[in-house]
Amino acid sequence: MKANRHSCIGIICVALLLASPVLAERELYVRYSFAAQNVGAELLADAELRFMAPLPAGVYQELQWVKVNLPNDDRSTPGQGVVAVHPPPWPPLQTHLVHVEAVLRMHEQPRDGVSPLNPLYLEPTPLIESDDFDILWLAATLIGATPTETARNMHRWVRRNVTYSASWRGETGARYTLEHRVGDCTELARLFAALCRAAGMPARVLEGFICHGNRILRPSELHNWVEYHDGSGWRVVDLLQADFNVDPAAYLVMSVWGGSLTVPEHAFHRFWSNHEDISMRMIAE
Repeated sequence: MKANRHSCIGIICVALLLASPVLAERELYVRYSFAAQNVGAELLADAELRFMAPLPAGVYQELQWVKVNLPNDDRSTPGQGVVAVHPPPWPPLQTHLVHVEAVLRMHEQPRDGVSPLNPLYLEPTPLIESDDFDILWLAATLIGATPTETARNMHRWVRRNVTYSASWRGETGARYTLEHRVGDCTELARLFAALCRAAGMPARVLEGFICHGNRILRPSELHNWVEYHDGSGWRVVDLLQADFNVDPAAYLVMSVWGGSLTVPEHAFHRFWSNHEDISMRMIAE
């Protein structure tokens, strides 16, 4: 009987282990590169280059370290990951290849106290026009019994009624997207965020990459999605995914945007330089 009892206890323990949820966090390694050339005719002695980097402290991510192959320093803010690179004196026509590596801890559940609510995420902005009459009207028709149900209704409506197109149309916002019923990931995200705000739910657009595992980041894969606040925490919604419930730990955040065109001096898209004779691009390794 004792042996049988021990066997039963062992079986129960194994069953409990198998039934336990998967690990709530995982490590992520990423690498990406840029090419920067002095296309002018003068030696550049004080050049500074700034590149996007993983957000140091996101709702679902924690940056462990960043390495760059040139002298650099961290210029990150709560809303944007930034690495500033300081090349040596730079002769004309010379190209620098900048390689960035980073390791992060990605979380499947929101991290408490990382990103407090900001009034900006409820207000209309030039690209997230939540005070537009048509957006307000549509949002009112999509409100559900809970914030999650409302967000699900909005996700379903945008996916069914707006056609995805990668064609560049300039900096268009939520109003344009609703009127023309077409947009890329950025425009779909802005429309969803505007609908959320019109319904009284804080929302913001994020920029970064989808990473289901360690990988090299490529320029064509830069992506935009949304976080909305359901009253207890920030939740991830991707308008290019048919499933409303995505894996938040797979979304590597570089920048968090409120949507305003008035942004701090440090803010930029992918990269920035302090000299007009510097040509820059993100490259695929």
